[in-house]
Amino acid sequence: MIVLSQCTSFEDVWEGWRSLLRCKDTKSPYLTPAWQQVWSQTIGGNQEVFFFVLRDDGQVKGIAPLSIEQGRITFIGDPNLYDYCDFLVESGYEQYFFDELLRKLMKIRWSELHFFAIPQGSTTLEYLPISCDRAGLAFEKNVEDVVPGVQLPNTWEEYLANLSKKNRHELKRKFARLENRGNFNWCSKATVTDISTNLDEFFRLLRSSGIHKSEFLTDQRVAFFRELANRMAEQDIIRLFFLEVDGKKVSSTLCFDWGGNRLLYNSGFDRDFSEYSVGLLLKVICLRDAIDQGKRYFDFLRGPERYKYQLGCNDREIYEIKITG
Repeated sequence: MIVLSQCTSFEDVWEGWRSLLRCKDTKSPYLTPAWQQVWSQTIGGNQEVFFFVLRDDGQVKGIAPLSIEQGRITFIGDPNLYDYCDFLVESGYEQYFFDELLRKLMKIRWSELHFFAIPQGSTTLEYLPISCDRAGLAFEKNVEDVVPGVQLPNTWEEYLANLSKKNRHELKRKFARLENRGNFNWCSKATVTDISTNLDEFFRLLRSSGIHKSEFLTDQRVAFFRELANRMAEQDIIRLFFLEVDGKKVSSTLCFDWGGNRLLYNSGFDRDFSEYSVGLLLKVICLRDAIDQGKRYFDFLRGPERYKYQLGCNDREIYEIKITG
């Protein structure tokens, strides 16, 4: 028997959610219950969260993790803090899931359904418009942003060979300049203890990067990052990288290793060392380490910054969807 039911507690869906994730090739940890629960507990106090769960003979086949605030229903979380989001539906159940989901949502008072960061290739983009048409709802899809990334080869030498001659030369020149500046090295932190001990340095470098990142790092977001980093470290997902010059940490990146991919989530650098490109070079070091670790894809996440294309990125897209009655 196939049933779509509603609940309001993470605990009620936790195990089924985790088992569904094991069946889905999701792009990121943003769709884990841990990520969304941490956001709900640290930042999302004004949003009511609820879940629609599709079960077939008791087995979870689909989950819609939703929140509602001032009449707008959307995914759980803040698009400023995630780069991908989506509904989780096992293959073969998509059309039934979206038909039933909209039928259930029609019984709730809302002004708009607004979903962000749905990745290119998601089955949501195929099946949800059909369900909207059947329900007499207006469906609007727009490109929200690009998420550049690099398909990784087997070796660093192959990666360099794939860059343009100009970009390859410029990268080597930047590394040579840093080497001439003085002694430098890099390190990676992954354990719960190491991550917790070094987060303040990451925050310092994030704030040092510029006014935009300094304003982004509110007290609420610091609390979110601290709890999230701890939870991700427990699952061996997070990687915190530092570049040091003469023993001083001058740049940092926070990455997630998810399946065969590495995702560069955020970064910061000491502006006193900006002439040595320490922010960019640490990103390159993270990419080279991903190759050494056998990763298949390096995801620079949202934003068309120029440096990403100099490092060989190609664009993928994420979409926003608006549904109105």
